[in-house]
Amino acid sequence: MDVAPTNTAVLVLPLVEAERLSEGMADLLCWVGGFRAACPEDLDRHPMGVEETRDLRIALKRAIARARGDFPPEEEMPF
Repeated sequence: MDVAPTNTAVLVLPLVEAERLSEGMADLLCWVGGFRAACPEDLDRHPMGVEETRDLRIALKRAIARARGDFPPEEEMPF
């Protein structure tokens, strides 16, 4: 295994597990979107950790793409 750059965290997952986690995060983020839509008078009302979940899912999707041999440009990872 390669040595991680300084000040980084490395998480090793089987590809199938990474895909499962990414799909679960997508479901959670979709639910949050529905929750927010049901409260149109208060769009700031949502569970904590939504942005962090979205950020982690983007990083996970990039890692999955790299593991498959795909290298999508940054602008093609909208969620």
